Amino acid sequence: LAFQVILGFAVIKVITGVFLTETMKVASMDDSIMLKSKERAVRLHKEKMSRLFAHADLDANGGIDCVEFHSLLADREVRQWLASMELEIFSEQDGDALFAMIDDGDGIVTLDELVKGVARLKGQARNVDLALMNNRLMELKQDLLEMQQK
Repeated sequence: LAFQVILGFAVIKVITGVFLTETMKVASMDDSIMLKSKERAVRLHKEKMSRLFAHADLDANGGIDCVEFHSLLADREVRQWLASMELEIFSEQDGDALFAMIDDGDGIVTLDELVKGVARLKGQARNVDLALMNNRLMELKQDLLEMQQK
């Protein structure tokens, strides 16, 4: 009798596991669920970047200049936190390059620039990033060939 009860519970657990697996598969393919998940991730990223911005904007002028940015990156905990978000800073030159890529050219990084810049730069290169870079390199190659012919 005990064997039959244990076997019955085991069968029920297997059926429950299969049901949950199939439910999760369907849920992951549902467009509305994927959209809500993406919106949640974007909102969370904005909140994190807002906290980082408030921490970095030492003079509270609504922007982070290069000096404030470097003092932010001097904090080991901030660098580790950025690394956990797949944005690793190894040297001061990395910090300069990051500031230049996030900044729109005016020497001050705004909250909007920080949110968009970090979102664009964190993580690994995507196929579209590589394709854009390849396209730009081909354009530069063509420009150089034209210059050589002149």
